[in-house]
Amino acid sequence: MLVTSKKVLVSCGLAMILAAAGLYGAEELPLVNTETLSLKDIENLSISYGHDEVILRESETGDLVIREYMTRDQDRYHVRVSRTGRTVQIRRGRRPWFLRWNWRARVEIYLPRSFRENLRIVNSSGIVSGDADLLNYKSIDLTVSSGSALFNAISGETVSVHVSSGEADIRELGGGSFVSVSSGRMQIGALTGGEHRIKVSSGRLRIKDLEGDSAVEISSGGIAIEKARTAMDLHISSGNITVGEFSGRGNFEMSSGTLTMDIKELTGDPWFRVSSGNISVTLPAALPFNLDALTKSGRVTVHETGGQEPLQVSGNSTVLRPFGPSPERTIYTRTSSGNISITRK
Repeated sequence: MLVTSKKVLVSCGLAMILAAAGLYGAEELPLVNTETLSLKDIENLSISYGHDEVILRESETGDLVIREYMTRDQDRYHVRVSRTGRTVQIRRGRRPWFLRWNWRARVEIYLPRSFRENLRIVNSSGIVSGDADLLNYKSIDLTVSSGSALFNAISGETVSVHVSSGEADIRELGGGSFVSVSSGRMQIGALTGGEHRIKVSSGRLRIKDLEGDSAVEISSGGIAIEKARTAMDLHISSGNITVGEFSGRGNFEMSSGTLTMDIKELTGDPWFRVSSGNISVTLPAALPFNLDALTKSGRVTVHETGGQEPLQVSGNSTVLRPFGPSPERTIYTRTSSGNISITRK
């Protein structure tokens, strides 16, 4: 009887634990808390969450509304809202430490249309997404650390997106932008408007369409740009970059990395400088240019169409030569111990 009693107690205790953990509840999280606040006279809005799912939506009223859905509810789990001067901070509440693996929360934040000031979003080890587009803000700062972010469109006078050990997918990013990826992954559909600063370190960045002046810095990472209309200032330490359908001008410097570029149109004279990396450039045979090449222990090769012998410049040499009739643009190449390959096709 004693053994039987112990089994009953253990079974009851386990059932209570599972019930407390929410295993006996429905899959849909219940709404446990709603907060409403006015953003009148507010200039800075900061949203900081971790480990949870955060969805940004458009408010149907002139106020900001926060709705929290949780597996289990306690007051200490609720959102913390503070105001200092013209700044409002929204932070998640405390989280359970017991049976945390089975505790879930989702937060919906409804942003009023009237608020277009400074917006800061910090996501750590969670998921943040936007059902509504974040457009025409004075500034937007999005930081993702070990989490993920998914947005359709973001724009502002200045926009900063930082990904560290996480991932972000943004279909449209507009305005003067600073984009940085460190040990993470980011994909941008269209990066347009203003001037852009792009920095990648041990991460991966993919941009389908780049428009606007851009300064790009990459070390130990990779960048792929499918189409670019830009004046680009590029510096590569030990990473790799691929640029397709390039129209514009630029300054491209590299040490121990690789650059592959498909040029469609030149609006200025590009400079290519290589220390110990490799650059491969393809451009239309119908696009005439002057080649101004200087090599030390590297090599510059120009491949012509029609089976002609390629021009090779190597060793300590200097060459100035036209390709095509009446060229208006000059391609400048400088190599130390790296290689530059130009193919006309």
